Amino acid sequence: LITLLVMLLTYYVMPAAALSYIEEGTFSAGFKFGKIFSKAFTGKWLGAYFLSLVWAGAAALIAIPFVLVTAITIIGPIVIYLYLGFIIMTTMYALLGEAYGAKK
Repeated sequence: LITLLVMLLTYYVMPAAALSYIEEGTFSAGFKFGKIFSKAFTGKWLGAYFLSLVWAGAAALIAIPFVLVTAITIIGPIVIYLYLGFIIMTTMYALLGEAYGAKK
């Protein structure tokens, strides 16, 4: 149970650490826990995070019929899921980036 909670906390805070690194350009910026936690534990961050999770789930559900249709080609599902992963991560970091920048 503790491992699950640590994992969920890590997945929730990890994008804030990445955005902190991107903002400052130094590796150590990804380990400034006070700054990272103050950015990650806000209403905007929580809303953006859950919106991105809902978006990812909806996009995956929409992709299922296309994956099933192209499953005979073997490469079709791979291409679809790689493209979908790129779109989901781009959207997620766009939403989280806006939430991260909202609180200075």
